[in-house]
Amino acid sequence: MIDCKQLSATPVDSGTVAAFSPPCTYRRATAVSSMCVALLLAVAIFMEGQPVRAAGEVGMVVVASDANLGNVSRSDLKRILTGKSSRWPGGGKPVIIVTAGESELHRWFVTTWAGKSPSQFRNTWRRAVFTGKGRLPTRVASLDEMAGVVASTLGAVGYLPVGELPDGLKVLEL
Repeated sequence: MIDCKQLSATPVDSGTVAAFSPPCTYRRATAVSSMCVALLLAVAIFMEGQPVRAAGEVGMVVVASDANLGNVSRSDLKRILTGKSSRWPGGGKPVIIVTAGESELHRWFVTTWAGKSPSQFRNTWRRAVFTGKGRLPTRVASLDEMAGVVASTLGAVGYLPVGELPDGLKVLEL
Protein backbone atom coordinates (compact mmCIF):
# COMPACT_ATOMS: atom_id res chain seq x y z
CA MET A 1 0.00 0.00 0.00
CA ILE A 2 1.21 3.52 -0.77
CA ASP A 3 1.90 5.84 2.14
CA CYS A 4 -0.04 9.14 2.00
CA LYS A 5 3.00 11.11 3.14
CA GLN A 6 4.97 9.86 0.15
CA LEU A 7 2.16 10.84 -2.24
CA SER A 8 1.79 14.35 -0.87
CA ALA A 9 5.48 15.03 -1.40
CA THR A 10 5.63 13.58 -4.91
CA PRO A 11 6.28 16.37 -7.42
CA VAL A 12 4.36 16.54 -10.68
CA ASP A 13 5.72 17.95 -13.97
CA SER A 14 4.44 21.48 -13.27
CA GLY A 15 5.97 21.50 -9.78
CA THR A 16 2.66 21.08 -7.92
CA VAL A 17 1.92 18.48 -5.29
CA ALA A 18 0.06 15.32 -6.35
CA ALA A 19 -3.48 14.68 -5.13
CA PHE A 20 -4.23 11.96 -2.61
CA SER A 21 -5.29 8.60 -3.90
CA PRO A 22 -8.76 7.34 -2.96
CA PRO A 23 -7.49 4.84 -0.34
CA CYS A 24 -5.76 7.68 1.56
CA THR A 25 -8.86 9.92 1.43
CA TYR A 26 -11.00 7.05 2.69
CA ARG A 27 -8.63 6.39 5.59
CA ARG A 28 -8.68 10.08 6.61
CA ALA A 29 -12.50 10.24 6.44
CA THR A 30 -12.69 7.08 8.54
CA ALA A 31 -10.27 8.54 11.10
CA VAL A 32 -12.28 11.78 11.33
CA SER A 33 -15.53 9.83 11.72
CA SER A 34 -13.96 7.72 14.46
CA MET A 35 -12.82 10.86 16.30
CA CYS A 36 -16.34 12.35 16.10
CA VAL A 37 -17.89 9.17 17.45
CA ALA A 38 -15.33 9.09 20.26
CA LEU A 39 -16.05 12.73 21.14
CA LEU A 40 -19.81 12.14 21.23
CA LEU A 41 -19.30 9.06 23.37
CA ALA A 42 -17.10 11.04 25.79
CA VAL A 43 -19.74 13.77 26.06
CA ALA A 44 -22.47 11.19 26.67
CA ILE A 45 -20.41 9.54 29.42
CA PHE A 46 -19.64 12.93 31.00
CA MET A 47 -23.33 13.95 30.94
CA GLU A 48 -24.58 10.65 32.38
CA GLY A 49 -26.37 11.34 35.63
CA GLN A 50 -26.52 15.08 34.98
CA PRO A 51 -30.03 16.54 35.31
CA VAL A 52 -31.60 17.46 32.02
CA ARG A 53 -34.19 20.19 32.48
CA ALA A 54 -37.21 20.12 30.22
CA ALA A 55 -38.53 23.43 28.91
CA GLY A 56 -41.52 23.41 31.23
CA GLU A 57 -39.46 22.73 34.35
CA VAL A 58 -37.92 26.19 34.76
CA GLY A 59 -40.57 27.48 37.11
CA MET A 60 -44.05 27.14 38.48
CA VAL A 61 -46.96 29.56 38.53
CA VAL A 62 -48.04 30.12 42.12
CA VAL A 63 -51.04 31.61 43.93
CA ALA A 64 -52.04 31.83 47.59
CA SER A 65 -53.02 28.44 48.99
CA ASP A 66 -56.43 29.78 50.06
CA ALA A 67 -57.15 31.39 46.67
CA ASN A 68 -60.50 30.45 45.14
CA LEU A 69 -59.90 31.33 41.50
CA GLY A 70 -62.22 28.83 39.86
CA ASN A 71 -61.08 26.65 36.98
CA VAL A 72 -58.25 28.60 35.39
CA SER A 73 -57.19 27.56 31.90
CA ARG A 74 -54.03 28.50 30.03
CA SER A 75 -56.00 30.98 27.95
CA ASP A 76 -57.52 32.53 31.10
CA LEU A 77 -54.05 33.10 32.52
CA LYS A 78 -52.80 34.51 29.22
CA ARG A 79 -55.74 36.94 29.06
CA ILE A 80 -54.99 38.09 32.62
CA LEU A 81 -51.25 38.47 32.00
CA THR A 82 -51.84 40.48 28.82
CA GLY A 83 -54.47 42.74 30.39
CA LYS A 84 -57.34 41.43 28.28
CA SER A 85 -59.20 40.15 31.34
CA SER A 86 -59.56 41.91 34.67
CA ARG A 87 -61.21 39.02 36.57
CA TRP A 88 -60.30 35.47 37.52
CA PRO A 89 -62.81 32.87 36.25
CA GLY A 90 -64.08 32.42 39.82
CA GLY A 91 -64.37 36.17 40.35
CA GLY A 92 -61.90 38.42 42.05
CA LYS A 93 -59.36 40.84 40.70
CA PRO A 94 -55.96 39.44 39.67
CA VAL A 95 -52.74 41.02 40.94
CA ILE A 96 -49.68 40.15 38.86
CA ILE A 97 -46.39 39.93 40.76
CA VAL A 98 -43.07 39.92 38.88
CA THR A 99 -39.42 40.23 39.83
CA ALA A 100 -37.61 43.51 39.22
CA GLY A 101 -34.91 42.06 36.94
CA GLU A 102 -35.21 40.12 33.73
CA SER A 103 -34.03 36.75 34.97
CA GLU A 104 -34.34 33.44 33.14
CA LEU A 105 -37.32 32.67 35.38
CA HIS A 106 -39.07 35.94 34.48
CA ARG A 107 -38.39 35.32 30.78
CA TRP A 108 -39.86 31.80 31.12
CA PHE A 109 -42.97 33.16 32.85
CA VAL A 110 -43.82 35.86 30.32
CA THR A 111 -42.93 33.86 27.21
CA THR A 112 -44.66 30.65 28.33
CA TRP A 113 -47.78 32.10 29.89
CA ALA A 114 -48.26 35.55 28.31
CA GLY A 115 -46.81 34.63 24.92
CA LYS A 116 -44.62 37.75 24.89
CA SER A 117 -40.98 38.67 25.32
CA PRO A 118 -40.09 40.52 28.53
CA SER A 119 -39.96 43.86 26.68
CA GLN A 120 -43.33 43.22 24.97
CA PHE A 121 -44.83 42.28 28.35
CA ARG A 122 -43.51 45.47 29.95
CA ASN A 123 -44.73 47.61 27.03
CA THR A 124 -48.18 46.00 27.11
CA TRP A 125 -48.60 47.09 30.71
CA ARG A 126 -47.11 50.55 30.13
CA ARG A 127 -49.65 51.07 27.36
CA ALA A 128 -52.47 49.89 29.64
CA VAL A 129 -51.41 52.39 32.31
CA PHE A 130 -51.09 55.21 29.77
CA THR A 131 -54.60 54.57 28.42
CA GLY A 132 -56.08 54.13 31.90
CA LYS A 133 -57.01 50.48 31.36
CA GLY A 134 -54.71 48.87 33.92
CA ARG A 135 -51.90 49.11 36.45
CA LEU A 136 -48.36 47.87 36.18
CA PRO A 137 -47.65 44.47 37.70
CA THR A 138 -46.25 44.69 41.22
CA ARG A 139 -42.46 44.33 41.16
CA VAL A 140 -40.55 42.63 43.94
CA ALA A 141 -36.81 42.53 44.56
CA SER A 142 -36.37 38.81 45.30
CA LEU A 143 -38.04 35.43 45.02
CA ASP A 144 -38.46 35.33 48.80
CA GLU A 145 -40.37 38.59 48.60
CA MET A 146 -42.36 37.16 45.68
CA ALA A 147 -43.46 34.22 47.82
CA GLY A 148 -44.47 36.48 50.71
CA VAL A 149 -46.41 38.97 48.55
CA VAL A 150 -48.25 36.27 46.59
CA ALA A 151 -49.18 34.42 49.78
CA SER A 152 -50.53 37.55 51.46
CA THR A 153 -52.27 39.28 48.52
CA LEU A 154 -55.80 38.33 47.51
CA GLY A 155 -55.89 37.23 43.85
CA ALA A 156 -52.11 37.46 43.38
CA VAL A 157 -50.28 35.33 40.83
CA GLY A 158 -46.52 34.98 40.56
CA TYR A 159 -43.79 32.50 39.78
CA LEU A 160 -41.07 30.60 41.58
CA PRO A 161 -38.40 28.13 40.45
CA VAL A 162 -39.35 24.47 40.47
CA GLY A 163 -38.59 22.99 43.84
CA GLU A 164 -39.89 23.30 47.35
CA LEU A 165 -43.12 25.24 47.62
CA PRO A 166 -43.15 27.78 50.49
CA ASP A 167 -45.96 27.69 53.04
CA GLY A 168 -49.06 29.64 52.07
CA LEU A 169 -48.70 28.97 48.32
CA LYS A 170 -49.98 26.43 45.82
CA VAL A 171 -49.09 25.71 42.22
CA LEU A 172 -51.71 26.96 39.78
CA GLU A 173 -52.67 23.84 37.84
CA LEU A 174 -53.35 24.70 34.19
